Amino acid sequence: LVKEGGITTQNNKLKSIDYYIDFQVKNYSNTIEKLYKLEIHVPIQIVLRGGHSAKLKNALIRSGDGIEVYSMPNESPLFQDELTTIWSIPIEINEHNKYSFDNYKIDLKLYYSSGVEVKSIFLSDILFYKGKPLTIEEFNN
Repeated sequence: LVKEGGITTQNNKLKSIDYYIDFQVKNYSNTIEKLYKLEIHVPIQIVLRGGHSAKLKNALIRSGDGIEVYSMPNESPLFQDELTTIWSIPIEINEHNKYSFDNYKIDLKLYYSSGVEVKSIFLSDILFYKGKPLTIEEFNN
């Protein structure tokens, strides 16, 4: 789930745009999931808004090879068919990182009692501006 945040413009072109990416987990099993965690692998070029907050600092478990890895353990059991938001990442796309955000992806690893699920999300697939996919042309050159 992606929500648009603050927007900075100049001469009708974007200078920066903030997004909040909510990471949700749903329990499809017939049992209560008591222990699970989500690892989020974020390219270092993505500016995490509020990057110095205590929650972000505490969640960072490693950095290297162009990524930062955040680990978010569950805070409560997940019941059958329950959907919950584990974490929301605030990111900024701006004039400095706009040229390569099309190639940025966030890798996810969900650890739970029955195994591990892996998924990649490309930002170009989920970031929209004015109801259309965000493109480089929206920014001020």
